[in-house]
Amino acid sequence: MPARWAFEGLVAITGGASDLAADPCWALPEEEREALTLEDKEARGCLCLGLSALDPDSCRFPGLGVYHVAALDEPEPVAPAAIGDPPAEPALPPAPQQPADASDVAATTQYLQELDAYNAQVAQIQGGYQAQMADYRARTATYREAAQSYQESLAEWNIERSAAVSKAESVLGRYHEDYGWAFVDRDDPDVFWPHLLFTWGVQASIITLLFGIILFVVSRKGH
Repeated sequence: MPARWAFEGLVAITGGASDLAADPCWALPEEEREALTLEDKEARGCLCLGLSALDPDSCRFPGLGVYHVAALDEPEPVAPAAIGDPPAEPALPPAPQQPADASDVAATTQYLQELDAYNAQVAQIQGGYQAQMADYRARTATYREAAQSYQESLAEWNIERSAAVSKAESVLGRYHEDYGWAFVDRDDPDVFWPHLLFTWGVQASIITLLFGIILFVVSRKGH
């Protein structure tokens, strides 16, 4: 009995679980707490739950540093930029009209010249379009490789962070379940001092009681 109250007073003074006691998220029912995602925990401002559990500026609790991984300090992998839609097929210019009179040498000659120029223009347009399509296909292949690499990096990043948080929360949960009765927010004087003074008062009462029993036993032996 004396050790129980001495332990509670020691925990209060050292403040090792102060942030855990101050975190309202740990006051939630277990099922509701376990249903929270990392985003939910961040939105609620949890001090010792989610990613904050491994942030020493948010959650000071002995031993959690062993679960810290590099992914917690790294930004989320950046998705490759989309390559957009393929180039649209070009619109071809109208073909020259054949002369109405095939026996008209001048008109036929002009038509053939215009046809040659048209064919050259069409070939140039089609060549440019094919070059654009070849470039688009090359960029598509590069994008697919980058997208696959991004998905793998993102999955690994999420898994490492989630695994580290899960381990830290497991430790916090075990101590919260076993010793939560001894935890108090040291930064809240309205809660801390009454809690500490009460534990000291109980210890003083126990010591006084035991001392009285000793004196009683000693006096009885004297008779």
